[in-house]
Amino acid sequence: MGRNRNRNRNRNKQAEPPQALVGPIYMQLLRRTFPKTVVSDNGDDDDDDDDDGEHGQNKLHVSIVLCGESHEDAMQVTRSGGVIEAKLGWVPTSISNLAWGYDKDDQPLEWTLAERNSSIPMGKAKEWAQEVIQRLDFRGADRIVLVWTRQNDPNHNNGRRQNRGTAHVLVLQTIIDPDALQTQDDEIIQELTEELKEAITVHETSPKKELLDIYKELSTMAASQNHGCGGADQCLFLWDDMDPDAHALNQLWEQFEEEPAQADLDVIMEARKTERKKQNIRTWDDWFSQVHAQESSSSSKPNDHTTQVHLILENSVPPWEVELERNPDCTSMAPADDYIRCLPSDEDSDDEEEEEEADNTNDAAATNAVESDADATNADDAPDTENAENYDAAAAAAAIHADSDDSESDDSDSDSDDSEDSDDDEYLGYYHEYCYRKFMKQQLKDRETNESVPEWLHCVDIRGLGDTHDSFPTIRSQWTHLLTPEELNALSSQGENNPSQLPQWYINPEQTELESLQKEGLLQKRKDDDDSSSSSSSSSSSSSSSSSSSSSSSSSSSSSGNTATSTRSSSGSSSEEEVGDKDGWLDTKGGPATKEKDDGDSSSSSSSSSSSSSSSSSSSSGNTATSTRSSSGSSSEEEVGDKDGTEEEAGDKEGAEDECRIGRALPCFEGFFGQNTCIVYYDLHIQLAYAPFLAKCVQSLDNCHEFFLGMFFGGTIPDALGRLKLTDDTKGFFHVRSPLQKIGDSYYERDMSELETKFPFFPLTAFLKAKGSNPSRTWSSQLYHDLMNASSTNSIFSKWAEASRSWAVENIKECMDDFKGTDLDGGQWFQAYLRKAHPDIYNDVDVSDEIALTNKEHVPSLSKWGKKYNVGEIKIPTAQEGFDAILQEANTSNEEQGGSSIGAISPKSEIMAKLIVDNYMYTVVDFCTVLKMGQIISRAAADPKTKRVVLVCYMGSCHTREMEEFLCDSMGFQRKDFFGKLDWDSLEARKVHVPSHMWHVDGLFPKTKA
Repeated sequence: MGRNRNRNRNRNKQAEPPQALVGPIYMQLLRRTFPKTVVSDNGDDDDDDDDDGEHGQNKLHVSIVLCGESHEDAMQVTRSGGVIEAKLGWVPTSISNLAWGYDKDDQPLEWTLAERNSSIPMGKAKEWAQEVIQRLDFRGADRIVLVWTRQNDPNHNNGRRQNRGTAHVLVLQTIIDPDALQTQDDEIIQELTEELKEAITVHETSPKKELLDIYKELSTMAASQNHGCGGADQCLFLWDDMDPDAHALNQLWEQFEEEPAQADLDVIMEARKTERKKQNIRTWDDWFSQVHAQESSSSSKPNDHTTQVHLILENSVPPWEVELERNPDCTSMAPADDYIRCLPSDEDSDDEEEEEEADNTNDAAATNAVESDADATNADDAPDTENAENYDAAAAAAAIHADSDDSESDDSDSDSDDSEDSDDDEYLGYYHEYCYRKFMKQQLKDRETNESVPEWLHCVDIRGLGDTHDSFPTIRSQWTHLLTPEELNALSSQGENNPSQLPQWYINPEQTELESLQKEGLLQKRKDDDDSSSSSSSSSSSSSSSSSSSSSSSSSSSSSGNTATSTRSSSGSSSEEEVGDKDGWLDTKGGPATKEKDDGDSSSSSSSSSSSSSSSSSSSSGNTATSTRSSSGSSSEEEVGDKDGTEEEAGDKEGAEDECRIGRALPCFEGFFGQNTCIVYYDLHIQLAYAPFLAKCVQSLDNCHEFFLGMFFGGTIPDALGRLKLTDDTKGFFHVRSPLQKIGDSYYERDMSELETKFPFFPLTAFLKAKGSNPSRTWSSQLYHDLMNASSTNSIFSKWAEASRSWAVENIKECMDDFKGTDLDGGQWFQAYLRKAHPDIYNDVDVSDEIALTNKEHVPSLSKWGKKYNVGEIKIPTAQEGFDAILQEANTSNEEQGGSSIGAISPKSEIMAKLIVDNYMYTVVDFCTVLKMGQIISRAAADPKTKRVVLVCYMGSCHTREMEEFLCDSMGFQRKDFFGKLDWDSLEARKVHVPSHMWHVDGLFPKTKA
């Protein structure tokens, strides 16, 4: 009896509860065994539970863990309780905190009273103030503040009346026009105005603080549990994110348009992970680290890797897997056609349009019509004039927070308001970027310590290949290894003022033409340039003198305000784009981008490479659709641990001035077509034209299909280029964007400050190719070629390669016939098409949820109550219909485009060109992933020591679902455990409960039979 009781007690101790995991939305375990010595696939590999018996010795056991994510920001992933949506509420603040980022000589600030409520407890004041926000729909202004002032009643020193006070909801706005200032007599407003001016002066005259110190002040104040302000007579609260870290970083960005260095952000991330562990919540990267650490412990002998653990990430292929080939048959690029120069200026982004609309309307109820169905009837509620003696309609219509109009007040505690969506949640960068940096650093360290350590981190997204900014400093320095000594010297600081020394493939003829027009005085100035030139003349001149590229160092380039992107970097500061080089090709140490605080690893000591101190590392502006960053891949393993690349003159500031790094991107086909994905998903207001290239250089859909298949899906680069028409009358259409803008007969410098075009022209003069490929192949095509050649040891893998290509081609053709129907789980294609083909509908409906928009039949109008649009009937044309329309419009005469030989192409046809291109570039990511899986398994099957392989794939859920389909339907993998779910509610805690056996390598494989 006693023994049975003890046995049960021991069994209960061993039955550990599932561990909550955040990061992915689901995890799927797949298994299959492969023969290690059999040359042909006899199909006898589906006995998943037949382990190390007589036949098991000749089998390789493979477990694949597909981890599907939704590209969340690291801040969202690590929010309290696993709920990724922001909780907005009243965050304790101070005048000193509100003053950060303002300049007393800048535009004046104005407090405007929205509403006032007398004799109300603080808790009730917060609830009332939240209702004010909901009713008045604040948009566009800088801040919304609640001021609660205690009532000092001498007759109730110890009574309840002592805890009551007067509440003011105030709007803090930056006034562009000083004449618009409205003096208000309210005593509180006058008092706060003086205090704000004094605090701004203190900040300006005090020693300059680092962003990290300001962040700590803001975060500490926001994290204060003393929401009652103790015995203070006046308490200030800011309507903002209740997460202290998110609040602090958000305020830094709004006021400074900067954030702490990337290394500091990673420290913040680690601290947040520690807090989540207290809630019994672990992040996915901790799970993988634990599993990967057991790789060596599962083997009884050092370096005897009987079990391998690999990780595949949706990040960019690293520089050591490619090389730069110079094309001797094409030594220089022709100028762009006038059609490209005549492209209109970039449109306003959706965010800018919303702000402009809010600033120009006094109707606070108009935007409330966004609320659909019955809720929209509340949009016309008038303000409570009884408690709004000084109510100002214009101020009320101004926006404070883009999310405040959707807030709900069901929660009785206003400090814990319901979660709301936010477009500015990229505080710490994307979580998968954090994982990439963490594991890449770990792999480089492992390889440096022991070169025999196999490469275990693999990155498969080729769409950001060649982007030298799109990686952290250790990887960024490796790109210079692809240049010849002569090229490196020509691009160094010594040769920056001698354009003739620059490599021909480096030169953008459009930039050269722009500078020529500028020198001749033929480059016109825009009206809005006159206002900005005076304020930026001093910084522009210094920027020009230290510009890294002679082809872009003119003062005009720097003075036009075109030195930084206005879109937010997903991690780190925005100085990555702050290069004097307008074309963005080169950056040298000591140039205008050299800011110690912007260095991704500047605060980490001397272990950073010397090329790291001039910029932050993560991307921006939503370039995350690709969400691509440099990472490690498959080939040239001996170069991964190159000490010259990982510790290159660390901390040597004297030698840094003579060094150069490639500032923007090396020419490559993957980047030229891959940048289109960012445009379609996030930056459709940016003017890039791919339709002329398709019409004049590709010329038919069938040829287009064969071109892309040859370039990226197994062919060779020469064969693919042979399908393009390269003649004198088509060379100008190999450009998709020009820094030169032609309007009528006048030339201007195009404003490209919002988004730098990293690949403005097709790479004819030089291009990246897979390292060692002969004939030249792109990285993905070489991967296919290598796996096909694995048939010498096991024909399963040549069949794997063939199946991968057939599967990819089938998916491409399916999308060609139904762009909308095949994108129901993504929605970006239909949203992009709706914006360009039906702008009247797009601008009058809620487009915040692209998936819902794509799947709905009817969508309510925002401007007219009761009106609905039948978006279900709107179909995207097929690829053939779209290409035919492009050809028809391109072959129509067009006098508006000056000397262009191409007709005017409509926005509808242009977006069809972009969708056709994105169809191939989206699919190639899946193609590369399954090929990389096959390559890893084939190498393990050929290694007599390796018995088991764990392959973890962390990618967007749309990709992982495609992986599952291919692996199970085409390659015989069996579906095993599934954790999490595909669809989560926005307010739901996204915790994937992973059982204890999944935290161990042995638990990922079937139990060994006795």
